[in-house]
Amino acid sequence: MTLRLAISNIAWDVSEDAAVASLLRRQRIDAIDVAPAKYFPELAKATDEDVRKVRRWWANEGISITGMQALLFGTQGLNVFGAPEVQAALLSHLAHVCRIGAGLDGSRLVFGSPKTGTEAA
Repeated sequence: MTLRLAISNIAWDVSEDAAVASLLRRQRIDAIDVAPAKYFPELAKATDEDVRKVRRWWANEGISITGMQALLFGTQGLNVFGAPEVQAALLSHLAHVCRIGAGLDGSRLVFGSPKTGTEAA
């Protein structure tokens, strides 16, 4: 079994992507997970071309986007166990997350946050 290491871009600012890509290559790390809001502050407004640009940029650096995390970063009030309209808003947001993830070729989503209603009441 081979272990593949992916680093989360939560650790750096997008303005540092080029420097980080160089560091990752030197360390023979060829995968990252991204927080979608770092590239797309309004997920609903991210176009397919916007998403392709991010995927192509990293691919040109020899790095694959394997997944996404911090899926609810920048949102307010989304809660798994909220009122029906809150749940609907959460599902709408996650649909955009999934659309972006598919466009980035990221097949893994890391969902979990103590403020999303996943913690014990």
